[in-house]
Amino acid sequence: MQAKKIIFTSDLLRLTPDLKSRDKWARNTHWLLQILKTPMQYASQLPVKLLEWDSGSRFEGEKVFNDFGQKADVNGWINLYYQAKIPDAVLAYFEPLLANAIVIGFEIPPYLMKICDALNVPCIGIMWDPIRFMDDVFFSFNTNHPAIFEQLLAYQLPNFQIEQAVNFHKARYYRKGHSIDLKGHLILGQSGVFPALLEDGKLKTLDDFYTQIKQLSQSGTVWFKKHPFDLSTAHAPEKLEQLGMKLLEKTHNTYELFCTAGLRTVTALSSGSIVEAQFFGQEAQTFVKPYYQYYRDFSTHQTQFRISVFDAFHQVNFWANILRPVLAQVRFSEHQLAFKANRLRHANCSFWGYQEPTNEQVVVDYEDC
Repeated sequence: MQAKKIIFTSDLLRLTPDLKSRDKWARNTHWLLQILKTPMQYASQLPVKLLEWDSGSRFEGEKVFNDFGQKADVNGWINLYYQAKIPDAVLAYFEPLLANAIVIGFEIPPYLMKICDALNVPCIGIMWDPIRFMDDVFFSFNTNHPAIFEQLLAYQLPNFQIEQAVNFHKARYYRKGHSIDLKGHLILGQSGVFPALLEDGKLKTLDDFYTQIKQLSQSGTVWFKKHPFDLSTAHAPEKLEQLGMKLLEKTHNTYELFCTAGLRTVTALSSGSIVEAQFFGQEAQTFVKPYYQYYRDFSTHQTQFRISVFDAFHQVNFWANILRPVLAQVRFSEHQLAFKANRLRHANCSFWGYQEPTNEQVVVDYEDC
């Protein structure tokens, strides 16, 4: 295959019950394309085209749902997300869209990676990395192409650099003289419709793990910290009490909680914060087995292995190197964008637990930034 274009896309069929259209999801894809288009296009010397399902687009999302044998709703998305076999009608729809293309996209789901596999199309997935406490936020990458995977390995963020960043947070915590008197187990809440919560064709909730929570309560108080975006009543104090948990009334900063010595375990359904907690030395676990795996040495390539890359993806030469296995010619540049702390945080109008932590300080202002 001779690539003639780059298709930039996303989890095209992701829906939530409270959205009347996909425009807000598609905004993420438009946003990331602005961040990456210039170095990607310069390195590949190929046109970069957007494939999204939003107002005015030609992508027929409802048809694809129907070809999967599903309704175009959140349950349909749940059912097809990990679907093992891609129907012929779905492949026939995507084949002309992805012909002679390299696919790169935000939060690319397993079903789309399988479509690319079946059509022999190189695919690179981009996802926010779970580590949010370094000098900037950054991305992790996965791919269906072994040679691209090998190129990505050269950019993998070493664990010791993450540990250095952790130590600065710990040093700040100790210098301030904070002593959070929280003993027992901590369970972190999450937003409701999230791909990591999918297991066995169901969107898991804490109700599914009543037995495990009760087991935790036998060795200490089980505290529950609400997710900053969770505005539901499902985690009201009386509901938590039924599950054997107590609501953490004071809004502690998550990283300050991770610095405390009184926690026995940190648990979540399936959250990137669990990855962070481990770097703070906490015993951390998830109730739902994660599909993607981070921060380890890999002996073989698999599409669910994610490579964490800090800042390098802003550079032309990063894209030239990782696209080199699938392009006859790539272009390098001597001119590189200088590192700037919080570049992506500012571009995303989002500071996640990073500011002066008198409280969680989650700032996400997409409308007015």
